[in-house]
Amino acid sequence: NCAGCPSRASTAGAFSSSSGDIEDLRAAAVRTAPPTFDAALLQPQRHRNILVAGDAAARPAHLSTKTVPRPVGALEPLGRPAPGAAGAQALWYHATTKVDLFAILAQHAGAAVKLVVGGTGKGVFKYDTPIAVYVDVRDIPDLNQNSMEAGKGLTVGAVTPLSDLVELLEDNAKESASFATIRAHLLRVANKPVRNAACWAGNLMMAHEHADFPSDVLCVLDAAGATLRVAESAAAGDRECTMQQFLALDMRGKVIVSVFIPVLGSYEVFQTFKVMPRHQNAHAYVNAGFRAAVDPNTSLVASDGSVRLVFGGIAERTQHAPATEQFLAGKLLRDPATLSGALRVLAGELKPQTDNPLLAPADYRLSLATALFYKWYLFAAQKWVTDERLRSAFAPYERAVSRGSQSYGTDPSEYPVSQPMPKLAAKLQASGEAQYSDDLPVYPGTLFGALVVAQQGNCTLAAIDTRAALAEPGVTRFVQAGDVKGKNGFAPIGVAEQLFAAVGDHVGYAGQPVGLLLADTQRRADAAAKLVKLAYSDVRKPVMSIAEARAAGSYWDVPLPDVKSGDVAAGFKAAAHVVEGEVRAGTQYHFHLETQSCFCVPDDGGDAFTVYASTQWPDLVQESISQATLVPAKDISVRVKRLGGAYGAKITRNCMISTAVGVASHVTQRPVSATMDISTNMQAVGKRHPFTCDYKVGFNADGTIEAVQLTYYCNAGNNPNDSDGAFAMAATASDNAYFCKNWLVQGKLCKTNIASNTSMRAPGCVPAVFFAECVVDRVAEELGMSPEAVRRVNLYQQGQTTPYAQPLPYCSVRTLWDNMASSAQFAERARAAAAFNAANRWRKRGIAMMPLKYGIAWTGAQYGALVNIYQSDGSVVVTHAGIEMGQGINVKVAQVAAYALGVPLAKVSVKATDTDKIPNAIATGGSIGSELNCAAVLAACQALTDRMAPVKAKLKSPTWQQLVTACYGAQVDLSARHWLTEATPTPFPYNSYGVCCTEVEVDVLTGETQVLRADVQLDCGTSLNPDVDIGQLEGAFVMGLGYYLTERIVYDDNTGKLLSDGTWEYKPPSSHDIPIEFNVSLLKDAPNPAGVLRSKASGEPPYCMSASVIFALKRAVDAARDDAKLPRNKELNGPATVDLLQRVCGVDVTQFTL
Repeated sequence: NCAGCPSRASTAGAFSSSSGDIEDLRAAAVRTAPPTFDAALLQPQRHRNILVAGDAAARPAHLSTKTVPRPVGALEPLGRPAPGAAGAQALWYHATTKVDLFAILAQHAGAAVKLVVGGTGKGVFKYDTPIAVYVDVRDIPDLNQNSMEAGKGLTVGAVTPLSDLVELLEDNAKESASFATIRAHLLRVANKPVRNAACWAGNLMMAHEHADFPSDVLCVLDAAGATLRVAESAAAGDRECTMQQFLALDMRGKVIVSVFIPVLGSYEVFQTFKVMPRHQNAHAYVNAGFRAAVDPNTSLVASDGSVRLVFGGIAERTQHAPATEQFLAGKLLRDPATLSGALRVLAGELKPQTDNPLLAPADYRLSLATALFYKWYLFAAQKWVTDERLRSAFAPYERAVSRGSQSYGTDPSEYPVSQPMPKLAAKLQASGEAQYSDDLPVYPGTLFGALVVAQQGNCTLAAIDTRAALAEPGVTRFVQAGDVKGKNGFAPIGVAEQLFAAVGDHVGYAGQPVGLLLADTQRRADAAAKLVKLAYSDVRKPVMSIAEARAAGSYWDVPLPDVKSGDVAAGFKAAAHVVEGEVRAGTQYHFHLETQSCFCVPDDGGDAFTVYASTQWPDLVQESISQATLVPAKDISVRVKRLGGAYGAKITRNCMISTAVGVASHVTQRPVSATMDISTNMQAVGKRHPFTCDYKVGFNADGTIEAVQLTYYCNAGNNPNDSDGAFAMAATASDNAYFCKNWLVQGKLCKTNIASNTSMRAPGCVPAVFFAECVVDRVAEELGMSPEAVRRVNLYQQGQTTPYAQPLPYCSVRTLWDNMASSAQFAERARAAAAFNAANRWRKRGIAMMPLKYGIAWTGAQYGALVNIYQSDGSVVVTHAGIEMGQGINVKVAQVAAYALGVPLAKVSVKATDTDKIPNAIATGGSIGSELNCAAVLAACQALTDRMAPVKAKLKSPTWQQLVTACYGAQVDLSARHWLTEATPTPFPYNSYGVCCTEVEVDVLTGETQVLRADVQLDCGTSLNPDVDIGQLEGAFVMGLGYYLTERIVYDDNTGKLLSDGTWEYKPPSSHDIPIEFNVSLLKDAPNPAGVLRSKASGEPPYCMSASVIFALKRAVDAARDDAKLPRNKELNGPATVDLLQRVCGVDVTQFTL
């Protein structure tokens, strides 16, 4: 029930992908680990629900299995379109013998040939040179030979899937201790469906062909001393080679046959490591494997050349550390000089690659490599480790089974209002059957569009060369600026924003559209769009960051009103202490799994259009297309059934693709559909606004805050239209939950060469709340007080007024705070964390509490509702102006309608949003869409009940159907419409309040983090639907964890091009990134008299509380820096990625001791 559960990542898909995990766990006597569920990129709150359900499913039960035989084909090729090629045909073969395979290779010598088992490499290297010949090699017996020779090793055939290799290692685990280690590492490679399909040899070939592929398979097999058999012909004997020899081998015309994984020798110590951006389904920043024979009685390392130290992610290729291997041979590990000498040699011979900005920083990768070696060294020499605190470096860590609780109140007397229930389309979404705009049946003659976007920012567009693209089969036309009959713009609000850049125009950012390429399929359009060549002139270095904009004085001339109360100058003078600082909050991609899309169908001979857009604001899309095509708005109908996620990205930004599609449909007079691929979506569309805050705070010895001055710098990007609102929300969230009588907030919008940033879940509020907590944290640091004590003393009280003149006649934050301190056992757990930190040098824990006050703004809202009652059966149809995007608006609307009319919920149906039925509404966003559309429906239903009342009075206890029939007979109008507008005298009609307590554990040596527990309580008034609101709470919090921990955006400094433009580099949280224990609750008995049926919004406020993870991490980092005898950091900025955390922990090789 989180905002945006899309059909592309169904619950059924998540379960089916991990059915093997469930079966394995059922067979286990004790469940010590959760099911993997690492395949689907789900919306945030779904991870927890599916993990819990998966754990339940893992309890003993019968599972039937069926083996489906694989078809055996002939040697003749079968032509099919090659994936990724616009129109090329590739030859496909199904070889069943080694002789056949080499005959095919000989026949197509010199051609681009790919041997296929699972074909999963396409997901990593999407834009490789088109392949001419594909050969299915799964059924060649010589490549399927698996055997175990006792005392020698395991032989595994080349086409063996990774999952089968994992099983082979498990089945033979007693033969060698190394097998369990390799197995555990392979379970962290990709995800279950990929491991089921992909063979290990294909993984090695990706590493062979792509030096930048950080293969875990290659790394661990190399460290284990594995060797490959490579065939050069069907008749000749196979060649045996090491992994390093394989990397240097010309593999044209050659085939990997098998791998031999030797057993560990006597006294050999073997470990492997993988550090990645998140805990699942991610490539390694650095991977490593270490193996050496160590005498357990003396710690002497064997001198037989068996030491193997293998690293991936350091240089371009997986490499050994030969000098360090040689140094260790014949040395005593118990000798401190051996450790220090090995670290010195290792640091000297590893040369991190520095020319790839997508890699983790070079200094981190080098530090991480030495830290991983140190972990192995201590493990190998643990008998001689005298300081027990150091053992935390190699202590095994295994994530526990996810658990938690959900608590809320409900009132059965008001059902179906306040009744917990799933969304109306929950089953369709869980099964993947829910229909989105790009699932609609296409009309004959439909064209498909792909945006062509600039690859250079801050320049002039000099030329557009479409010849190669238009020569591709199926490609029909390139729609560009000259085809726009009206205004060449989109999202007609504020500063004009160009739809297509024309030759001679300034290109503001890399990713700016220059046209829409049309073809007969989406795949062909996407592929051909990449063939359009753009030339640039007058290229200047783009201004990308807030720091660069401030240095260049690059600001938008948009006035931003100050927020001011009291006299800050006098407050600073009166305060006992005054400090200043700077803190930063980064950006975030919306990651709606349904990308921006639109389907436009001409009607009435091309004079009218029906538009199916993935938008949060249908009326803006209607206006934008009308202005670009000069077709009157009356002839443009925009319909939206549901969105597969949005989070604000589809308020104004969908107008980009929808207007382009509208123009294309207008000029071609044909239906046109376009769905952005994720790369184009990420490049062309703006993200969450990054902010920097310069602060000054005055405070007293008891922690009370006397004065605060904040200056916000907001990165607006290439256009400021969506940014003044973000600043306004930041300004009115700047105090969070703290009272201070002297307050000043000022701001500027930075003009930069990135896509225009836009609204994203709690825009402005997320950084503002974070900044407020940073200020309070700094006060505590300066005074040597507990941050929680400073927070408690400054919390708002009922009756106080905010700096922006918002009175607080109701304020539950102190009650929530005290409840949380007790229920989460904060004091006891803080002491336990301190004891843990004292006992462990290389693992640290931190715990933090934080409050929240979140204002909900109604002013300017306008929504409509239409309620129809059908006389034939008494069923009710509701159409409203809100957009269902996963947040559960439709089920709440249906509940309210059923409640207001007094009918069963099954009688109510909610139809798609349509500008023909409800025009002139604002966007669905700001957490107000559900409650205000419910209010409009409530009013429309009240109008109906008022009309029906005289008829009902003449009847004796009529049933609903009897009443409807009688009203129909009395010619009562059974259709009612209500138009709702809002204007409140204060900024907010009410506030939502909450408190969160979060505990984390950090691996100091690597920077890896586990969120051990999170307790979140939200004052949600009287929830209209607790199931939905709990889902909103959990989803928002987990989405925030991604923002603060894993989601890193990377640009090219010279071109301004977004480099982290897909799931390979951009990592939202996965199922093992959520809190291990997650306890969430809605405050009971807290009706909101200002809300709709006493409810409050739930979509955005909980997100802000995820900042608590940063302050918990800061406590852990403080403990690490205390051990290192380093001064504590004043601030910790997000995202706190593994590299940042390791660096701020102050890890240095000089600290590595026995």
